[in-house]
Amino acid sequence: MPNPTVDFYLLNTSIQDSLYRFTCRLIEKAYLQQKKIFIQVNSHEEGQRIDELLWTFRDISFIPHSYLGVNPFFDSYSSAVNIATDKPKRLEADILFNLSHTIPTYFPEFLRIIEVVSEEKKNKNQSRQKYKFYKAQNCQLTTHNISAS
Repeated sequence: MPNPTVDFYLLNTSIQDSLYRFTCRLIEKAYLQQKKIFIQVNSHEEGQRIDELLWTFRDISFIPHSYLGVNPFFDSYSSAVNIATDKPKRLEADILFNLSHTIPTYFPEFLRIIEVVSEEKKNKNQSRQKYKFYKAQNCQLTTHNISAS
C-alpha cells in the first residue's frame, strides 16, 4: 500500500471552535464523496464536541456518524464517519482526520490524512513536527492556507 497523502489546512485563527467547524465542513465534503472517515481526537471532551458539531454546524447538513468514546471496542461500525480517541481494531476508513497532538502509529492504513492547524502556538509547533515526520516517511504533502472568516 502506498504512503498516504497528507493535507495540512492552515487556518488563520487561534480559536479552537473555528478549527472544529472548519473540520466539520471538510468531513461533510468527504462524506458527500462517499468516503469512509475516522476522526482521531485527544479526549472524551473533544470527541463529544465534534460529535455535537456534526449534528449542528449547518442547518441543512446531515452526517451520520458514531462517537465511539475513549474505549472504542464495539462490534459494529455502521457509520461512514467514526470518532474516537483511538482507532478500533476492526475499522476500515479511507481518510484519517487527525485532531490528535501526535501521529498515530497506524497512519499508513489510510489513503489520506487531514491535519487542520490553527494559529495557536502549541498547535503550530506540533504540526511542524508532524510535517517533518510525514516528509521523512515519503508521504505526499500539500499545504492549504485557509481564511477562517
